[in-house]
Amino acid sequence: MALLGVLIAIPLVVAALMLFLKQDSQRDPVAIAGAGATALAAIATGVLYMNNPQFFVMSPGLSLAGNYVAVAIDLLLCAVVLVYAVRWRNPFAMAIGAVQMVASIWCGSLAMAPEDAFVAPMYIDNLSVIMVLIVGIVGSVICVYALGYMKDFQHHEDAAAAREGRRIAATSSWRSCSSSYPRCSSSSSPTTWTGFSPAGRSPRSARSL
Repeated sequence: MALLGVLIAIPLVVAALMLFLKQDSQRDPVAIAGAGATALAAIATGVLYMNNPQFFVMSPGLSLAGNYVAVAIDLLLCAVVLVYAVRWRNPFAMAIGAVQMVASIWCGSLAMAPEDAFVAPMYIDNLSVIMVLIVGIVGSVICVYALGYMKDFQHHEDAAAAREGRRIAATSSWRSCSSSYPRCSSSSSPTTWTGFSPAGRSPRSARSL
């Protein structure tokens, strides 16, 4: 459980630092170190949990709080997409963003009631591990590779240099959110998409279907 927390926390810390570091000489070492640490944590996750699926037990209150946080992050990201779509007056992006927002609100409403809190709400299996490895390793390589070609882009676009920290922060935040994939496990998990808890109780999302 602690290792999964590290996978989420490292990119978030890097993202926060990127908002304050103004020079490439400061940002690059932090971004590279964060990418390396994330990749190593992803590999450690693969070693521990590949072919070794596990449930993670927590209190119902903490489980429900996790639902709230996940829904809040999802809605925040949808709002960011919509804001930029409106700012750039892109009808296609507005439509996609609106659909995503409606879908997120509907899905989030299925996980907000006290009965949606499970004793073992998180489950990691081989599919979860594969996703963690893809995001942790491939995503980290992409972030490091982007440091080089974005420098070339900055030479041609003066405004791009001022946004470089925010770009790296955004990619790091994406890795952090994606690393939380074990919370939404594969179809073999009895706690989520199959609609049954360990005690055999179906959540509202399953009953409504």
